[in-house]
Amino acid sequence: MSKVDDDNGALDNLNLALIQCFAVIICGYVAGRTHLIMQRETSGLNTFVGKFSLPSLIFLSLCKLDLSAVNWMFIFAIFVSKTAIFFLVLIITILVTRPTNTARAGLLAIFCTQTNDFAIGVPIVDALYGSKHPDFVAYLYLLAPISLTILNPFGFVMMEIGKPRSTPNGSESSHWQMFRSIIRNIITNPIVFMTALGIVGNIAFSHKPPVVLDSILSVFGTAFTGTALMLLGLRMVGRVRTLQGTALLIPSLLIITKLLLTPLLMREIVALFLKDTNKPEVIQDLTTFSFLYGTIPSAPGVFVYATAYALDIDLIAASMVACTFLSAPLMFISAKMILASTLDPDRTKRLLITYNFNISILSIVGGIIVYCVFTSQKKCRFPHRITFFLVFTQILGCLGSVLCYYKVSYWPSLIEITSDMCSTLYTASLVIALLFIHARADQMLKNLQPALLILPLVIPLCLTMILIFINQAPVSCGGFPQPKETFEKVSTGLSISVLMFSLIVTVVCLVLAERNRRQNVRYSSLVDDDFPPSISGCVIPNSSVDQSDKCDNPFDPPIGDLGPVSSYQPNYLRHDSFNNAADEMQLLRHFVLLVFIACSFIVSLALQMWELVSDTQGGLYVEMSFIEITLKRGQALFAFCVFALDYRNVIKPFIKWLVKMWFGGEPVALPKWDALPYETRDICDQFVRQHLQKCKVDIEKTKWSLLFYGACFSGSSLVTWLIQNGVVRDNEEAGAYATKLLYGRVIRHIYNTEFFYNNPSVLYTFIADN
Repeated sequence: MSKVDDDNGALDNLNLALIQCFAVIICGYVAGRTHLIMQRETSGLNTFVGKFSLPSLIFLSLCKLDLSAVNWMFIFAIFVSKTAIFFLVLIITILVTRPTNTARAGLLAIFCTQTNDFAIGVPIVDALYGSKHPDFVAYLYLLAPISLTILNPFGFVMMEIGKPRSTPNGSESSHWQMFRSIIRNIITNPIVFMTALGIVGNIAFSHKPPVVLDSILSVFGTAFTGTALMLLGLRMVGRVRTLQGTALLIPSLLIITKLLLTPLLMREIVALFLKDTNKPEVIQDLTTFSFLYGTIPSAPGVFVYATAYALDIDLIAASMVACTFLSAPLMFISAKMILASTLDPDRTKRLLITYNFNISILSIVGGIIVYCVFTSQKKCRFPHRITFFLVFTQILGCLGSVLCYYKVSYWPSLIEITSDMCSTLYTASLVIALLFIHARADQMLKNLQPALLILPLVIPLCLTMILIFINQAPVSCGGFPQPKETFEKVSTGLSISVLMFSLIVTVVCLVLAERNRRQNVRYSSLVDDDFPPSISGCVIPNSSVDQSDKCDNPFDPPIGDLGPVSSYQPNYLRHDSFNNAADEMQLLRHFVLLVFIACSFIVSLALQMWELVSDTQGGLYVEMSFIEITLKRGQALFAFCVFALDYRNVIKPFIKWLVKMWFGGEPVALPKWDALPYETRDICDQFVRQHLQKCKVDIEKTKWSLLFYGACFSGSSLVTWLIQNGVVRDNEEAGAYATKLLYGRVIRHIYNTEFFYNNPSVLYTFIADN
């Protein structure tokens, strides 16, 4: 059988495994949602899976594993990767949260590192590597204890430390009791215990357990996959709550960390650790396996921990459900790319260039729309000034990619390289400005304004001149240069340096900005509680505020709209431009944009480090290239999603403008029926009962001034009818009477854009029949 046939068979197995896993999960969810399986029955399934089925499967798998064939350096590399992710999430959460919440930090760190190795990982890995590397399935049973026995205890310690602060009236536990409780939970954990027992049994039985023991434990182990997936679906019932606005931010960051950062870091560290220890084929298989392993979603046990400590239950539940279902397409694409080992380099290059071109066109359109939004709303203050230049450089980079597609000459590639570096540095400039705004360092931001706007433009131009000086021959277009060796080294080094600098600045400043924002919110709440409304609600006038939304030149105006006030005024009395909900939402939009751009930095760094560490460029490299192009060239498109898809400030005004242009005005706003005077409501009821049908027959027409409408009438015809039928005495009373009918929603303008006018050219229609 050929290698292509093997790959096609593995892909078919993968498709069946994915369908099997998520079909059973959905069945479990439906069964729990319709109460076919009750909560007490779910507890019984949980006991069977956790105490019998899974421990039996772990023991049997490890007992049969040939430990001499295990690549322990790979296990150590995964341990380093998980440890790095764990403490990164832990430290960032501690730094951001105010007051410091160690319990949340420990819980989120566990979420990002504890994977669902057995219920989802085993079927997927077995389907993909079962024939070529059957030992990879056994690796999952060796990798699981990394989280359970080493990393999770750190998280439990953090949760125990934060427990007295997080729970009211909590009693302080001694350090010894806490330590003893954690050690007891680790030792009595069936998974940990059977892992150790399985290794002992492997040595004792020479990885060939007795037939009787094998047959008994196989019965329990066989029942694990279906039962565990069913249980996972049952646990999802009632776990998803409606999260909107800022509440979606933390789950999004957790999912990005789990499904994007974790597999990239695992792949890079495994490739680094195994660079000189194995054959190239083995290294490639282990690195791709580590990437696939990183895409396995978080384990439902994290939700159990959240419930036990009554900590962020809704957040963890929503994140777990979203992470589970979002991991499916990522695992499928990754596995398909892993199997695509016989790719035509020329065809792949053409596909990437075409995809780069298409994304660039969409981003140019999205960036232009963002400019239109900024211009219409006169957004020229900080941080929108930097965003203006950031989007401009993103558009310029996309334009360079488009010109490279047509192979005009060599200079579009220089535009592309320069614009990418400018965009990268403007991101650092934007996050620095955001930090100063949250820190209310208005004067410092005013002094640094020229540097934040000019340096990100000047530095890349100088670096590009250096590249041109080093490489006399032009580089090729399309984002896939084949230059001189010297130019390649220098350009890669400069790109990695700029990306590393901007990524570090972005992450650090985002952490500090969020920390300051939380401090400001907490301080404002304390001020509102301590000061009476007559004082805390006062406004200090500032002449510069009136000019905050309009300026002729983005470089000229001072940052007066940030609220420069006398030094003796306390922070809570300062009238700045970012103290209301609308401005806070604008800052949040910038925060989301910066998080997205930081993700693109991570992917770009991983791809370039891949090229430095390894010369092999298989299917997984192609997948990473597609992701990198999407995140890099799609930055302007994401800016469009962040700033242009704003219903209140963009979409709703645009709809009103369309209505005004098409129908000649905005929809009229009428008071509610209950708010109308009794006289108006009585007149409307009387007219509907006594006059409506006759009036419709007499004055309604379908053609006015050679144009066809639905049944309608003019304002003057209604006034004439009211007078002729004795409803009112004169034109003045008729106009007032018709106005009351409009307020009572008996009549309305045909386009609902005008009040009542006694005019033969203004048309109305009836909207009440009883």
